[in-house]
Amino acid sequence: MKLRQKSVTARNEAGKNSVQGALSIWRAPIAILIIASLPAWGCSYGSVEGESLDSPHSVDTGSNANSGLHPSAEEKFLGQYPTPEPEQTGDIQEPESNGLRKFDFLVYYGKFVRERFVDIITLHPLNYRPSYVGVIAINYKLGPFIGPLTLEAEWQLARHQGLQTHSETNALLIARLGSMGDGPLPVSLAVGSGISVASAEPKLEKAENETNPVLYYLMTEIDVGIPSLPRNPRMMLRIHHRSGVFGVFCPGICGSNFITYGLKFAF
Repeated sequence: MKLRQKSVTARNEAGKNSVQGALSIWRAPIAILIIASLPAWGCSYGSVEGESLDSPHSVDTGSNANSGLHPSAEEKFLGQYPTPEPEQTGDIQEPESNGLRKFDFLVYYGKFVRERFVDIITLHPLNYRPSYVGVIAINYKLGPFIGPLTLEAEWQLARHQGLQTHSETNALLIARLGSMGDGPLPVSLAVGSGISVASAEPKLEKAENETNPVLYYLMTEIDVGIPSLPRNPRMMLRIHHRSGVFGVFCPGICGSNFITYGLKFAF
């Protein structure tokens, strides 16, 4: 009996030693496999499906997903990285004040009247004489002046026909009160002041008194716009006035007045 127990004990000790030997043999490879698999476990826990919506790297897989900012796994695999399209801002144009542009081209024509400037603006009866002036001009918008007034600069080239035949050039500044009323036809009033230079002494001015080729220039104007047409055309009525300013430019009282009508076109 004792011999049998010893043999059984010997077999148990041999089995135990063999198991411990096997474990000692496989212990190192198992540890290596566990360590090598740790990055894969980390990827599975940090994958797209496991990210929260608050994560900066999360992807919205719903209807609001932005494929341009977060490429899908399939797109990554295929090497396709779509870029977001730029926003369509459209053309930005500088707004035009009251439909007006920086430059106006003017053309107008008128007839000489014997009445003084103050008589014309107070609507006295007018006596015309057969002498005419044709004018072309360039008007430049300088911008706001005082309150509702805007400031403009203008250069004119005039040609006289009839009782006097000479050329004339005028340079002036204009103060304009525009956009009066809310009707479909905008109306503006303007007053201009500057210098007038004639190529010779105007005969009609000399017939009344001594004159000078260089006189003060004054104009008053009312215009009515038609904004629905190209180039924003405006019809105008203007008093074209040369003045000695009570003896400043010539002895006594001298000058001339023309009642003129014309058109303006914006450029």
